[in-house]
Amino acid sequence: MKIGELKENEYGTSPPFEGWIRTLDLELSVQLHTANAKASNSSPDYQIYSKGRGNYWVQIGNAWKKIPRMATGPDQYFLSITIDDLSFDKPINVAAFKSGNETWDVTWRRRQDRSENDPS
Repeated sequence: MKIGELKENEYGTSPPFEGWIRTLDLELSVQLHTANAKASNSSPDYQIYSKGRGNYWVQIGNAWKKIPRMATGPDQYFLSITIDDLSFDKPINVAAFKSGNETWDVTWRRRQDRSENDPS
């Protein structure tokens, strides 16, 4: 289910991505900034910011570049995104997939319990 959209800005522009994420409870304008120094392979590639109530930018999450198993080139990746806030019961995990020349769709899917899919 599409819950947002990111626009990829011109190479070298900061922030590299900006856009929106909306649900019944959330309406976020977001920016993804390149993470400073990756301490390890598991470190995020981007830090996600949104404007707080005082109209200031606060970090609300991170994003990682992920390459699908069936990818045929290094530019074929998606973004695995985690958004969290003190007001949330638990973090929100979404993904962004390239949908156009400079646009990415932010999608969410409820995790299925394996027992629900079991035909027995």
